[in-house]
Amino acid sequence: MAESGTHPGAALERLCHEAVRDLAEGLRGDLVTPDDDSYDDARRVWNGLVNDYPALIGRCAGAADVMTAVDFAREHDVATDSTAFPWRDYNYMLTVEANWEGTDSTTHIEWARETDAAFRERGATGAYAGFPGLGDDDENVARLAYGDNYERLAALKSEYDPTNLFTETTNVPPADGR
Repeated sequence: MAESGTHPGAALERLCHEAVRDLAEGLRGDLVTPDDDSYDDARRVWNGLVNDYPALIGRCAGAADVMTAVDFAREHDVATDSTAFPWRDYNYMLTVEANWEGTDSTTHIEWARETDAAFRERGATGAYAGFPGLGDDDENVARLAYGDNYERLAALKSEYDPTNLFTETTNVPPADGR
């Protein structure tokens, strides 16, 4: 999670120090600020395409940290293109889930996909990468999950993971299509 400014800490100045302290205490991972010795190294990894200065860099240690960082960003008006997840300003999340007993999954999976498609026809957008079963097309799932941030993430992937080694989560392949 990061918000950019024109110099280290420009955006941090408008954040309440108590809120930043609470965020740091609420993360299992580290929260890097412009005052930290590791800031310059951390910001280079955060944004390889632009020499920018994020106000905060969250090094999340798990899904709970990601949710905490997203909530903080939403509560403090961090720009949606400053993080991978663009849907944090929505007031709700709709998930279509099918459950069944036994081995006949086809009917249930078809129902879930048809219901999801019906919601999308009526204007539903986006996806949450942590929910499985969105479909068989991995690139489409990533584009749904990351929205307008997909191309920026693909460019970053080209620089930091050009061989596409890291594919365990909702994968964004490098921009050059490897």
